[in-house]
Amino acid sequence: NLPSFSQRPYYEPEGDSLIFYARDEQSYAKRLNSLLTLFLSTQDNTLVGCEVKGLSTTAIIDAVRGELKAAA
Repeated sequence: NLPSFSQRPYYEPEGDSLIFYARDEQSYAKRLNSLLTLFLSTQDNTLVGCEVKGLSTTAIIDAVRGELKAAA
C-alpha cells in the first residue's frame, strides 16, 4: 500500500533539493533552469508541484552570480 497523499515538502539531501507537490495528480517535469523544475498536470498543464535544487547557501549564491553575469 502506498501512503496517503500529503502536501508536505520533502528535502532530498543527496540532491540538495526541496520537492513539493500541491496535488496528488499525474504530472510531468518541466525544467526551467539548473535550480527549478516545475511539475505540471498531464491533464491540463496546471502547476502540480516543484523542485528547488541547490538549497545550500553556496549553491544559491553561485547560481545568482551566474544569472547576473549572463544578464550583463
